[in-house]
Amino acid sequence: MSSTQTEKLGTSIDLYQIVTDRIIDLLEKGTSPWRRTWGQYGLARNYYGKDVPYTGINMVMLNLVAPYQIPYYLTWKQIQEAGGQVIKGSKAEWVYFYKVYYKDADGKPISKEEAENQNDSKKVSFLKRFKVFNVECIAGIEFQFPENLNRDNNTIANCEELIGSMPEKPVFKNVDGNEAYYDPTNDVLNVPNISQFENSEAFYSTTFHELAHWTGHKKRLARPGIIDANNFGSEPYGLEELVAEMSACYLCAITGIDREGLMQNNAAYIQGWLKTLREDNRLVFKAAAAAQKAVDYITGGKVTAM
Repeated sequence: MSSTQTEKLGTSIDLYQIVTDRIIDLLEKGTSPWRRTWGQYGLARNYYGKDVPYTGINMVMLNLVAPYQIPYYLTWKQIQEAGGQVIKGSKAEWVYFYKVYYKDADGKPISKEEAENQNDSKKVSFLKRFKVFNVECIAGIEFQFPENLNRDNNTIANCEELIGSMPEKPVFKNVDGNEAYYDPTNDVLNVPNISQFENSEAFYSTTFHELAHWTGHKKRLARPGIIDANNFGSEPYGLEELVAEMSACYLCAITGIDREGLMQNNAAYIQGWLKTLREDNRLVFKAAAAAQKAVDYITGGKVTAM
């Protein structure tokens, strides 16, 4: 098969298994792809078709799973026609779609219109895919990107009051607008700007999650999942993720931003980590106790609804 052709996926290739394996791999490395509620450039799309974003599983894989800051892609043919080349060592991503055709009672191919007028016609569909390359993997083309997507999100007073009244002030540094994380080595938090999030509540939920990780530092509550930075995918790290997310749930409730959609995202994150930890239900109770300690540290022990 040439690089300009699409590939038909037969029974030997399971799309769902491919996607599942990639997501599990991210979970084991300490990343939850569905939790990401921010983005600088909107949804993933073909660079030359900017008004039509990818949908379905392609949106998940190209916008949330693929490790690129700018979610724009080109096919091999588009790259060649534009005079560019793929940078050596770059990895292609896949776009999946269903190809549909119709047959009459004798198995002869017919048009969709003909099939609609025949009671014994048969619709046949099969999964296909083709390669695309992210713009970061392409040289020789002068790309023009839009300004970062900024939403008109406002600060929430209760959340700002909680963070501002913390007994110990954490250090925030927005050095990476594409990631949210706590860096235990330097004891700093990185959270994208509030304007990059889907809404204000998502910004604070993510901030609370990272603040919970911050409490695990060796000079605070000294949790194993933070003290040992090289245990991604291990039980201590998985437990730490449960602690951080349950803490975020508590803090969202305390500040009154525990909206349904936000909590569904929290629940999906927790469920994902429980599966990674072999669904050991006892870990929920252990995480809940640690999360309460984290929230007490953040609030100074003054846990009341705001």
